[in-house]
Amino acid sequence: MLKNQPLNSTKSFLLSIPTIRFLALMSFYFIFQIVIVLQKPFLQYNFIFTFYSCLIFLCTLHLMQYVLKTKRTVLFSFLEIVTIIALYKSQPLFSSFYLVMILVLLFLSGLQLSFKDNALLVVATSLLISVCNLLFFKWSGLQNILNLGLFNLAFASVLFFSSQLKHELLHLNKNLSQTALQLKSKAELANLLIENMPVGLIALNAQNESVFANSMLTSKLKLTQNSVVDLLKLKANSYSEDLTYYNTDISDKRIYQIESTSYFDSDYQQNISLHLVKDATEERSLQDQLKHKEKMAAVGQLAAGIAHEIRNPLAGISGSIELLSQDTKNPDDQKLMRIILREIDRLNNLITDFLDYSKPEKRPDQKIDLALILDEVIQNIKLSSTTPTDLVYQVQIQNSMILGYSDKLKQAFLNIIVNAVQAMKEKDEKILSVKTEVIEQKICVLISDTGSGMTSESQKRIFEPFYTTKSKGTGLGLAITHKIFESHGAEIKIQSELNVGTQFKIFFNKMNT
Repeated sequence: MLKNQPLNSTKSFLLSIPTIRFLALMSFYFIFQIVIVLQKPFLQYNFIFTFYSCLIFLCTLHLMQYVLKTKRTVLFSFLEIVTIIALYKSQPLFSSFYLVMILVLLFLSGLQLSFKDNALLVVATSLLISVCNLLFFKWSGLQNILNLGLFNLAFASVLFFSSQLKHELLHLNKNLSQTALQLKSKAELANLLIENMPVGLIALNAQNESVFANSMLTSKLKLTQNSVVDLLKLKANSYSEDLTYYNTDISDKRIYQIESTSYFDSDYQQNISLHLVKDATEERSLQDQLKHKEKMAAVGQLAAGIAHEIRNPLAGISGSIELLSQDTKNPDDQKLMRIILREIDRLNNLITDFLDYSKPEKRPDQKIDLALILDEVIQNIKLSSTTPTDLVYQVQIQNSMILGYSDKLKQAFLNIIVNAVQAMKEKDEKILSVKTEVIEQKICVLISDTGSGMTSESQKRIFEPFYTTKSKGTGLGLAITHKIFESHGAEIKIQSELNVGTQFKIFFNKMNT
């Protein structure tokens, strides 16, 4: 996840000025403490009393400000400077050191106070220093004028530079804050886009360890770091962009597409590879369905066109043969004519199937229960003389209301189940399973068998008209079945393995009750 932290170093510096101010005062006192210890002339009672009294007062002043949590005011700054001026008055020999400390305090005050307050403080300090010079030190003549001029110039310079520095720092902080907000906004936008991408995204380091993965990859595609590594290996050994991979987390075989790129990451000091993973299973399924529909539409038009043209000649042929059979006494000729009539009936049945297939289906509007339909179909299978006696039934169906046509759905389910029973005739273990379950807003009908299974080619062409693996099949049964389910808005999925069995999954839209 991309992260962004505000750049507030300038603001932190301004907020830490009271601490800097206190440390400056303590450093000043520490230096003079060393001087007091090393220089005996400083070991005078008046000096020591004034020196430590001022230290205690300054510490108390800062402690009060810290406890009260008040902002720096002109009064606090003025009391500090008055304290230093008291030392300045008591030890004029070291006035230069005290003046430097006063200048430092004025400079720090300029970073905390407004320009107006700081100017007032500078004027008050200048007046106090001037009074000390005139009344206590009694400087006179050119020296006094020069000293006072230098002091005031120094104070004015501190006022100017501190105000200018504060203005620049605040301007810099404002720019940094705006930049930080922009970066934060862009980072949040980038995170939002990455998390809501319609494809999975994962970043891997040189050791194929995950650095980052979005929720689409982990939550929706159910892919892990190891899964992506497996897909990359498949891609390296494949010339197709479609990678068929069995996802163990969802126990399903899916089709994935993966695109990769890389960049050098300065934080990790290595190349990071980015991989976009797309689940193309549904897309390929829709493409296959579209191709199938286009093919079925063409076949339907062909069926509608030729069915009528063939049926009329067949009727004439059938009538002529029946007339001829009445005049023929030769048993062999009669036998041949019966064969011809039987084949004509067979062609008529095929044409009827053609016409049924080519008829446009109406949108279903009847409320029906899938459980009743499936139960009736299973009973028909059980009563059929062609059904093996050792067939085992596993039935778990529940009431499921949909919009549909009962007769059409019975025909469709019967076609699938009859094919399943026929596929198990040569198998020792014959298990027919019919179940219904609700998956999200869909009702799923699962019909599975332990029959001979199908090849991948058969699975692709199973619903094509005239495609059949049976010696006497027309290849229209499952094509009509597919059209019936399609007219009900149902989706069909097939899973089959040779010598293991086949499973049909038919998904119907659940009717809102």
